[in-house]
Amino acid sequence: MTPQVLLRGLAKLLAVVLAAGAAGVVIGVGLAALSGDDASGGGGGAIVPPTTSMTSTARTATTSMRTTGTPTTPGQAIGAPTTSTTPATNVGRTTRVQILSAVLYPAATTSGKARARARLIVRVRLTSRSPRTIPAGAPMLIVGNEAIRSDRRAAASAGELLRPLAAAQSATGELFFETAGDLTRRLTSQARARLSIAARTVEVPIRISSTPVPQG
Repeated sequence: MTPQVLLRGLAKLLAVVLAAGAAGVVIGVGLAALSGDDASGGGGGAIVPPTTSMTSTARTATTSMRTTGTPTTPGQAIGAPTTSTTPATNVGRTTRVQILSAVLYPAATTSGKARARARLIVRVRLTSRSPRTIPAGAPMLIVGNEAIRSDRRAAASAGELLRPLAAAQSATGELFFETAGDLTRRLTSQARARLSIAARTVEVPIRISSTPVPQG
């Protein structure tokens, strides 16, 4: 082999190597563009500015996170309004009502008997279980759908029952209720009524007397 032939062979080999290297560079650049990787770790394409909808969504999410916050009470839903759990005072549950006796006395006079008049005397004891004073209220006798106020003329007998009841105190007195006509007949036949006092309503068993109210 002559030197000229050898030189031509080396030149062809060098050209092939150079062409292969150039092709490798092109292929590498193409792969990099397709993979989207660059030196900073971001996208390889053009940087697209955020749109209005994207910005609005981000702001909404941030606002939502700020307003909801975290629960302050175990079991409370995030963002739920906090409500007071302090129970309201129930006056009725803090008062004990005892019916000591209840007697229905017929009228003593002829005119009273003709009108079926009678007097119901209910002896009551109230006991406060409240740390606060219980307001006074007008005692009411309830018979069916009718309600009768206690006789104000017998306020002395009612005594402390008509006044505010101090905390942890008791009061005992007698309530007088005047009845007539059909109301008296219903009380006589049923021998039962209800009493509303100190925010409580209790059953009142009635004893029917055959004699008028004892005098003195």
